[in-house]
Formats: sequence, structure tokens, C-alpha cells
Amino acid sequence: MRVGWFGRENRLRALLDAQGHEIADLHAPADAVDCEAIVISAAEAQLEGLVDALEPHIRRGQIVIHTSIGLGVQVLDPLEVHGALAMAIAHVGADRWVVTTSDELAQGIAEVLLFESGQVTLPKTDAERVEIAPKIAYAQMVRQLARAAHRDLKEVLDEEAVPPSEADGEFLAPRIETSDIYSAFQSITDPGFRKAFVEAARRVGEIERNMELEMWGLQEELR
Repeated sequence: MRVGWFGRENRLRALLDAQGHEIADLHAPADAVDCEAIVISAAEAQLEGLVDALEPHIRRGQIVIHTSIGLGVQVLDPLEVHGALAMAIAHVGADRWVVTTSDELAQGIAEVLLFESGQVTLPKTDAERVEIAPKIAYAQMVRQLARAAHRDLKEVLDEEAVPPSEADGEFLAPRIETSDIYSAFQSITDPGFRKAFVEAARRVGEIERNMELEMWGLQEELR
């Protein structure tokens, strides 16, 4: 299967490549016409614009996948209207994937694609994804803070007495984009979680010298 790819590389690309699919980086929406499947791997803030740009070039039967955990399949509605099989497939750690699809046919295809690589499908609704996104982002930030603490402790002890970062736990997805942290925060309603989320984000920004994230955290703490 010829797969057109928009955006950053991720775990899904590696799986599809290992399965023998032909993956082509797309530089313009019109390039998607010749592809049997299209994957949009971009920050949430960019996704809607890419969907709009792709709409005139979609044909019936094409598979269209986006990989953002914070958005469901509904964002692909403009493409589904043209006959696309819409899927939202997000890696949430280890061999687990949150999957939301437009219909049963799309769900079956998504499950086959993941099953071929021994992956586990976790069907979720659009509403459930909104709840999951900030928890994933928070887990990722806490992991980064734990790694920084491990490094500091090793320096103080001057020995390899601290467990390696690989022992952090398996249910942790790859690092999230800064813009997706902001998007995930918007869906948090619990005051305690909002406070903890902002504090973690500010500290991550500080230790990684991400001034934008650190300032965002400071501003949110002052609200």
C-alpha cells in the first residue's frame, strides 16, 4: 500500500514501514491523490488546516489517519464526506494505541494494521480522547522531571546508584509537542489537576530551557 505522510515521523510510520508499505513524504496536498492511505502526523493546532487543504484532493476509498491523541475522528469529517475512511490512531505507550474511527469498516482496517505488528487496539470515543489527552501529557512531563531528578542525583552520588530512565514505566507515549500541551490543558476541568499540570509544565520548561513553555506555566500559575 502506498502511504502518503504529512508531518513528523513517529511510531506508526515505523510500524507501517516494517510491514512493507511504501511510505512517501508529501510536500503538497495535491500529492495525496495517488496514495491509498494518508497519515497526518502534526500538532493539533495544525491539523484542521491540513484537513482543509487535503479536502479537494481526496477520493472515495482512501484511508486517512491522524495521530493526535487530543482530537477524535470528527476533525476528519470534511474528508469522510468525500468517501474517505477516517481514523484517529494515537500511540499511548508500549504496544497500546487509542483508536477512533468513522465506521465499522474503518475500525476493522485500523485493527488489522495494528494487529499485523502485534499491537493492542484500545477503541475510544472522541469524548474519551479529550479526557485521555491531558493525562498522557501530564505523564510525559512527569517522566521528564523524573529523568532530570535521576541525573541530578547521579551527579551528587557520583555513582550509578539510580535506576535508569527505562524503568519509568511502560504506559508512556513519546514526548508531546509544546503546542499540544496547551491544547490538552484546555480540556482539564478538575482544579487540582489543572494546578499540578501547570506546575509540571513550568518545571519542564525550566529544565529544558524551553522559555515559551516556562513563561506559559508562570502565567497560568498567576491566573
